[in-house]
Amino acid sequence: MDEVDFMKKYGWIPILVCLLILSYHPTASQVVTVWTEKGCDAVYNPGETVKIHYRIFDRGWTRVYKQFPDLHEEEISGWKYFPTGGEYVELDTLGPECGKVTYTVTFSQEISPACLCCPPCNCIVPCYCPPCTCCNPALYVMESGKSMCSITVQCDMGASLFTDKAKYISSVDSEAKITLHVTDIHGNAIDADSVVMDVNGQRVMPLRSLTNVYTASFTLTGRPQGEYTVTANIFKRNYPQTVKTTRFVLVVPVSVELSTDSPEYTQNSQATVRAEVRDFYGRGVCGLLFNLSVSGKTGAFTDMGGGIYEAVLDLTGFEQGEYTVDIGDMEEYILVDSVRRAALTVSGLPEIVVDLPGQIEVEKGSAEEVLVVLKNTGNGEAVNILVFVEASPEIDVIGVSGYRVTLPSGGETTAVITVRGREKGEYTAVLTVSYEDKSKGIHTASGLLLISIVSGILLVLVLATGAVAAVGIGAYILIGRSITKATQESSEEGEQK
Repeated sequence: MDEVDFMKKYGWIPILVCLLILSYHPTASQVVTVWTEKGCDAVYNPGETVKIHYRIFDRGWTRVYKQFPDLHEEEISGWKYFPTGGEYVELDTLGPECGKVTYTVTFSQEISPACLCCPPCNCIVPCYCPPCTCCNPALYVMESGKSMCSITVQCDMGASLFTDKAKYISSVDSEAKITLHVTDIHGNAIDADSVVMDVNGQRVMPLRSLTNVYTASFTLTGRPQGEYTVTANIFKRNYPQTVKTTRFVLVVPVSVELSTDSPEYTQNSQATVRAEVRDFYGRGVCGLLFNLSVSGKTGAFTDMGGGIYEAVLDLTGFEQGEYTVDIGDMEEYILVDSVRRAALTVSGLPEIVVDLPGQIEVEKGSAEEVLVVLKNTGNGEAVNILVFVEASPEIDVIGVSGYRVTLPSGGETTAVITVRGREKGEYTAVLTVSYEDKSKGIHTASGLLLISIVSGILLVLVLATGAVAAVGIGAYILIGRSITKATQESSEEGEQK
C-alpha cells in the first residue's frame, strides 16, 4: 500500500482526534465533595442505611462507587446527568461486611459535539466538518473531578461462654471444662484473631477445636471453695473487642467433729467448744465462717488454724439440764457431709455453809478435837473440798481430817480439827473451806473458831459407899493420875514464877 492509499484509508483518524481535542472548551475547574449524614470516618453497624451526600458545582455527569473492606469495588449508582449544580443524595444499605468502606463520587463534564467523518469526507478547516452523509454526531464526556469518603462498619459479636457444670464438688470433679462459641450478630460462625481467657485472674490456654469453637480446662484439685469467674477477651480485626464472662461455684464437702473443754458446767459460766473441720481427704479446712448452736443460742467460731475452730458459749440464763452442741450458719459453698455433735450438762452452783461450835476450851499442853460441820446448801455438787485453819502462835493446829472432798447438793460432812493450847488466853482461829463447782470455778467459805486455853483442873472424885472393888480401883487410878498431872502443872507454874 503506497502513501496515497494509506492516507486515503487512515488519514482521517488523526484529524478526528485533533477535532475532538480542539472541540473541548473547558470551563472553570469543577469540584465535587462527598460526605455521609454522620460524617466521614464515622462508625456504622451492619445493615444500617448510609445517606451519601454529594455536591457538584456545575452541570455534568456523576457516578457513585463503593469499595468494600476486601478492596473490591462496585458501582452503586450509574451515570446521572444534572443540568445544574447542587446537592444530591444516594442511599446504600450496608451488608454483613465489617471494616472500612469507601464511597467515591466522580464528576464528568461534556466535550463539545464533533463529527465522526467517514472517508472520503475531509474537514476543510480544523474543527469544522461540512455536512455530509457519512458523519454521525456523538457525545463525549471527560472526568474532571472526584471525591471520596470512608466509614467504618463495626460489627458486634454474638459470642457465648459457658462451662460444663454450674456447680462442682472438689472431691468429685477434678477440672472445669470451658467452651467459647464465636459468632457475628446474625449467629454466623466466625473465627477470632485471638482469644485471651482467665479464671479469677489466672490465665488458661484456649484451644480452637472448630472454626468458631474454643475450649479450655481449669484444674479444680486443691482449689478453695467459692465462686469462680471465667472471662474471655475476643479480638478480631474490624470488630470491637468483645468480653464475655460466666461463673461457676466450687463446693467443698466437709465433716465436722465437735467437743467441749468439760462435760459439765454451772449456770452463768462459759463453755469452750471446739470444732475440727476436715475435707474428703482428711485435711483441715481453714478460713470458714460458721457458728455454734446450743438450744437456740449461737456463738461465732474463730479459726485457730489447721482446720481447728473454737467458740465460747455463755451459759448465762441456761436452765439445769442436758444440751446438744451443733453448728449453724455454715458459709456458702461448704457442703457438710456429717456432724459429730457434742453434749454438755448445765448444773447449779454449790454453796457450802460452815456450822461452827461455840467457844472451845482447851487445856494448856493438851490436844483437843473440834468438830466442824460442812453443809452444801446450793444446787450443784461441790468437788475438791479443802479445809484449812490459820491460828495464832499460841495455838498449834495439829491436823484437819475426816471430811469428804465431794459433797452433793444437800449433803453434809464433818471435819475434825485437832488443836493444842500453848499459852493460856482467849484466841481465834480462821477456818477456810475451798471448793470447786463442775465448771472448775473456785468458791470459798470461812468462819472463826473461838478457843480458850485454860490450866488443868484437879479432879476429886468421891466414891460412893459400897462401890464395887473394880470401880474403886479404877477411880483410884484416875484420881492418882489427876493428882500427878496437877502436881506437875503446879510445879511448872512455880518454875515459871
